[in-house]
Formats: sequence, structure tokens, C-alpha cells
Amino acid sequence: MFDNIRKFFGLYIASDFPCVMSSGNKKIAKNVKIFNLPAIDSCPNHSLCGKSCYAKRSEKRFPKVRNARMRNFSLAKWHRRLLKKIILRDLQAGDIVRVHESGDFFNEPYINMWYEIALERGDCKFYAYTKNQNFPFESFRYLMNFNVINSILPDGSMNFGKENVVRDKAILFNADICPCRKGQADQKICMSLCKTCLSAQRVVFVAH
Repeated sequence: MFDNIRKFFGLYIASDFPCVMSSGNKKIAKNVKIFNLPAIDSCPNHSLCGKSCYAKRSEKRFPKVRNARMRNFSLAKWHRRLLKKIILRDLQAGDIVRVHESGDFFNEPYINMWYEIALERGDCKFYAYTKNQNFPFESFRYLMNFNVINSILPDGSMNFGKENVVRDKAILFNADICPCRKGQADQKICMSLCKTCLSAQRVVFVAH
């Protein structure tokens, strides 16, 4: 009865929630943990890629995916201390975490939460892509275990495109080309054979 009363008044604890991270996908190795937010809604610069957003398509196709991401978004906006406890609870030494296969860093307190998590869990590695250029990420440069990659290239263009365009961008901006291709994911799966995203300053992708 006490638990019901506590929840009625919005006094939640970490054990009230299941794991907020999923495990791998078609491109990312199954042992990688992924934390997602809803596409578009949590992306300050969604106008740059909203029309072609793959994450939005999956939310329309799978309502449970959308619901889980919205739950995470609600926790990230209003209950960051609780969200931090839940994430720390579910991390184990040696874990690799992809922050935002869907979604983005939407405000500075949320950015700080991830900084604090990485600082506390030096035995885990984190990586993320962002189109958010309005908030400071300088502090992440001092973290050896969290790599934040800007999806917007120095010329203002996005870090993906047709293969010939991507190759030119890779040369121009000294960027790594993601080896994953459609139909070849089993050979070049992210965080299995390729761990470029853990250390590269810039990465470009062939759209498929």
C-alpha cells in the first residue's frame, strides 16, 4: 500500500523502472547499450534532417518504441537525478553505451547529467553524435571515456550523403568513413569490428 501511495504522489525510485537502455540493433553489436530519446521532439536542430529521419520512421512503425523513448524524455526533462540513478544501476564494468541512436542533447542540465555519469563510470565507454551546436561540450574533452562527435561539418553540411560526396567530405575534413553499408552490416558491425566512434573527431556516412 505504501508503494501505491508513494507513486500516487509522484515519488518514484529507480527500482520502479525497467532498464531504460536497449541492446544493439542491425548495425550495432548486441553487447552495446543504447539510450534513446524521441526523434524530432528532443532534437533542437531537427530541421536539418527531420524529413529523412530514420528514427522517426521506426517510431511510427513500432508504437512501443515511441512510448519507451517518450518515457525516457520525460525522465530526462523532469527527473534527471532519478534517470541518472537508473542508468548507473544498469551499467556494468566494460560496457559501451551509444547515447542517442535516436534523439539529441536538448539542454545543458541534461548534458551535465551524462558528463556526471561518465565521470562516475570510468570503467565504461560512451559515444554520441549531436547536431546541437548551442550548448558547450568542452568539458567532455577531458573525459577519456566519452566521445561526442559533431554531425554538422565545418562547412555547415551534414555528415552523410551519397558515396562520392562522402568520400570528398572525408578528404576535405579529415574524417573517417563509417564502414557499415546496407547488406554488409554483419561484416562491419559497429563496436564489434569497428570502434571508430569511440575516438574519431569526425565520421561521415554513406546514406542508404
